[in-house]
Amino acid sequence: MDTLVDGIAAIAASLEVLKEMNEIDQESDLPSVKLKIAELTTALASVQVILATTQQEIASKDETILTLQQNLERQKTTIEREGFLYDQASDGSPEGAPYCPRCHQKDGVMMRLTESERDEFRMECPECKATYAVVARSYAEQRDKPAII
Repeated sequence: MDTLVDGIAAIAASLEVLKEMNEIDQESDLPSVKLKIAELTTALASVQVILATTQQEIASKDETILTLQQNLERQKTTIEREGFLYDQASDGSPEGAPYCPRCHQKDGVMMRLTESERDEFRMECPECKATYAVVARSYAEQRDKPAII
């Protein structure tokens, strides 16, 4: 937000220089006109840089908003089991690999856990690198296996 305020201030400074240029007698004071043109050029260059930075910040925030909206939509079709969110199958049961609780709670991001390369009994988040001992890696796998008695 500071860059936007800075941009507005730079625009105001540019307009002030233009106002001063209008008040100069151009025929009798050519060095003053050239100095004011240089000041105006510098001020407008600052405005250009500030607006480009602001445009990048807005694009980044738009991307974050889109990601959060997509995650919110995805949450509508999830189910919680044993502290983990899973996709919800058409029959209402959990399906697929769980989502990272840390990423979901801290950042609002729905990131699937993957099998840990270091420990076959753990899963980890590819985004935040948190690891979890997950009872069911995938509820679909658990439903397809015969019960051991």
